[in-house]
Amino acid sequence: MAIEIGPDRIIPSDSLTTTRPEGSVKLRDHDPQDLENMPPISVISMMKKTVDKHGDEIALRVKREDVWLEWTYQQYWDEAWLAAKAFIKLGLEPHHSVCILGFNSPEWFITQLGAIMAGAFSAGIYTTNSPESCKYIIENCRAEIVVAEDTKQFDKFPKINEFLPNVKSAIQYTGTPKEGIKSWKELLEIGKQESDEEVNHRIKNIAINQCCVLVYTSGTTGLPKGVMMSHDNLTWMARTTCKFLNISANDSLVSYLPLSHSAAQMVDVWMAMSAGASVSFADKNALKGTLVHTLREVRPTCFLGVPRVFEKMMEKMQELGKSAPAVKKVIASWAKKTGLDCNKKRLEAEASGASASAASDTISYKWAKKLVFDKVKQNLGLDHTKCIGVGAAPISMESLE
Repeated sequence: MAIEIGPDRIIPSDSLTTTRPEGSVKLRDHDPQDLENMPPISVISMMKKTVDKHGDEIALRVKREDVWLEWTYQQYWDEAWLAAKAFIKLGLEPHHSVCILGFNSPEWFITQLGAIMAGAFSAGIYTTNSPESCKYIIENCRAEIVVAEDTKQFDKFPKINEFLPNVKSAIQYTGTPKEGIKSWKELLEIGKQESDEEVNHRIKNIAINQCCVLVYTSGTTGLPKGVMMSHDNLTWMARTTCKFLNISANDSLVSYLPLSHSAAQMVDVWMAMSAGASVSFADKNALKGTLVHTLREVRPTCFLGVPRVFEKMMEKMQELGKSAPAVKKVIASWAKKTGLDCNKKRLEAEASGASASAASDTISYKWAKKLVFDKVKQNLGLDHTKCIGVGAAPISMESLE
């Protein structure tokens, strides 16, 4: 397969914003040293660099029928390339969209990258959205392809040609699709029959200061609004955050938060892609209680949660604490106070520029860690985790502590 990645071109523009699908924006001024160390690049170039460096390493993992299926970074790239060729064959035009409606999966990631390779946008839709809300987003983003997880999602559009007249093709990535809907395997077979010429041509025409991804708001303040994310927006944020948090190809993540939300997408897709980290997918009942099983199995080095995830952990610990013997209750209470005091001192030391290690060097903290903290982390599957993030909503001080 001949791969001719075009230059990371920038279209001249005087405006910092645009609402036109084919519009371009002026890139914000960068520090000259920043430009030297991290020049603006497209999503395609960022992924290609990772493939060149970590092509044989595991990128995506998902458990199906009790077996972990794995994609290397090279396989991730190759399958997205086939998807891009198939999307073009099925009628996808530049600056139009591919809507993705399903739980986190390798196919979600591959569809998104394939859409971008084809010079189009990806637009994720929450799996809980009503048929009317889905219809609005699909029409608003000018989607020409819809990729959904299963028949449950496609049942929202029983007569898809009548309900969504502008959609040229529908693809289902798990289960057996109904008549008129293609399977994931069929999509890839279409891609295998097509030449690379048009994908190469579209990639050469990508500009990093144009829209790459659409992220739709939840619709709590009226109709959902499509937020236009440029290539530079995504690649700069991903590379800068990986550098700040020291995320590398040695790291692993668990993907379970909705990818139609910008926070989960930034961490799971773009930061992982930038670093060459591996992403393992939880099952769709993750937020109903199965997440901890995936965490224990994967033991990720990085973990992102919304406040409710940490609240549930806290509630479970409090529930277990109530039934513990008196001695264990005393030890747990002492350990929690010791840990909180030490970490507050550590934060104060960091804020004042002093050494932050002294707080965790105390005998009390070491015993609390050995007796309680290490065991709790192991039970949660977070014993290898070096970086925990919380976002997307305010978190209570009780949960934070």
